[in-house]
Amino acid sequence: MEPIAGLVEAGHDALWDDWIAFIEDQGLYCGGGGGPERYEYVVASEGGQATETDRAATNAWLAARSELRGWHVGELEDLNQTV
Repeated sequence: MEPIAGLVEAGHDALWDDWIAFIEDQGLYCGGGGGPERYEYVVASEGGQATETDRAATNAWLAARSELRGWHVGELEDLNQTV
């Protein structure tokens, strides 16, 4: 996620709070961080892997956020797969 230029600290805090609420409402969790110019998270499902439906819901949520100038939702990956 890339916040808009000039987003004040309260805006970052509100974005974070809303992001966590969205993730939890979807039965997902995330790890990562960053800021204030870029945030990167790995999102997974509490029951295992996230789904294409989770990806679509996340893209829709991000698209509705006026605090963001850009974002990218990556392809699904098997987090249990060894490299």
